[in-house]
Amino acid sequence: MRYTAIAFEKLLDSSIKQKQDELHQWVQKKNDVLTKWNLIKTEEPISNIEKFTVIQGGDHINSIILRMIHEAQKNS
Repeated sequence: MRYTAIAFEKLLDSSIKQKQDELHQWVQKKNDVLTKWNLIKTEEPISNIEKFTVIQGGDHINSIILRMIHEAQKNS
């Protein structure tokens, strides 16, 4: 193989042209990419933060259990 030196300005021009071509391709693909993104986008994830709560008193425990049952039925 043989290599030849080229002018630094020519190297920069070539690099800039390559990046411009790449940018042009992204601009052309933008709508296609956005369309595909919207097809896979789902609802916002529900944060599943684990909690630990100490509940005291029978009435308080029963009201929380009833609220949990109501939420479960509403989400079913």
